[in-house]
Amino acid sequence: MKTIVFAGGGTAGHVMPNVALMEQLKDKFHCIYIGTNGIEKTLVEKRFGKENFFEIECKKLQRKVTLQNLALPFSINKSIKNCKRILKDLNPSLIFAKGGYASFPVVMAGKKLGIDTFIHESDYTMGLANKLCAKGCKKVFVTFEDTAKTHKYAICTGTPLRQQIYTPDRLKGMRTAKFGEKRKRITVVGGSLGAKRLNEIIEKSVDKITEKYDLFVICGKGKRLDITKKGFAQAEFVDNIFDVFCASDLVISRAGSNSVCELIAMNKPCIFVPLTQATRGEQMQNATYFEKRGCCLVADENALDMQTLLEKIDIAFKNEKLFKENIKKQKVDGTHKIIKEILQTING
Repeated sequence: MKTIVFAGGGTAGHVMPNVALMEQLKDKFHCIYIGTNGIEKTLVEKRFGKENFFEIECKKLQRKVTLQNLALPFSINKSIKNCKRILKDLNPSLIFAKGGYASFPVVMAGKKLGIDTFIHESDYTMGLANKLCAKGCKKVFVTFEDTAKTHKYAICTGTPLRQQIYTPDRLKGMRTAKFGEKRKRITVVGGSLGAKRLNEIIEKSVDKITEKYDLFVICGKGKRLDITKKGFAQAEFVDNIFDVFCASDLVISRAGSNSVCELIAMNKPCIFVPLTQATRGEQMQNATYFEKRGCCLVADENALDMQTLLEKIDIAFKNEKLFKENIKKQKVDGTHKIIKEILQTING
């Protein structure tokens, strides 16, 4: 059985598209993940076993002047050498990298060994790791048509999505979120990095929201809200997120590309609140792309308060039918296109 190596890490958005492809390819190929002792290790080992994950050390570039950055070239060189040893042993037919700092040494080592490499960029603009990796890769895939226009060799495919999004269990989602059947239902999810600010706004707005709607908040690990109220429920994390989305009439979410594309693929009206701190602005670009196409609303977290949130919720429900009609026109699921490219390359 031939081997495919997957790489990418730092956030779930770098990992879950790889997981989506691994789920589809695991019966045809030996699928191995190379990454750091971060979120990628947790997510991959849980689904595919410890034997299919190879851990490396990899330092991240700090976007400020630090002593760590001065030592970064030496650390990266060490990581690349370690990746070369792993890749020589695995002898993969292909490397598929999703970006993030953890993918860089894997791709660089693969190039040195002459291994065919694909990279995929989920966001509207290309991240630093993918920019550095793109030259010399066999294929460069992107989610957005506009992104392909700015990169000479890029191919617009959409993004790899877990196929469970198409078979959610609505009743299970209702039970998880403690939703009733009589009122419209709203889910708020802040993601692994961005829950704090959304939680603060929800705390101030919960009384008004629950006057009209059932509200479920995925608050994030260790971030439970001090709220006990009829029509409100919360959880730090849920395994069956697609069931919950299915049961929801509206989702308020951060705007990482993976989350955005999953919700669009599920034809779910949304209010996106892009993360603005410690980013290059990619979440705002991701969300704005779909807002311009009449699929959602976008809220600036720096200007968001109880009044503006309530106004956005009312507007979203008034435009629910229009949003769904426009969402149906979007093609975001690139899973099968990418798998076809993988099979063509490996099987010749």
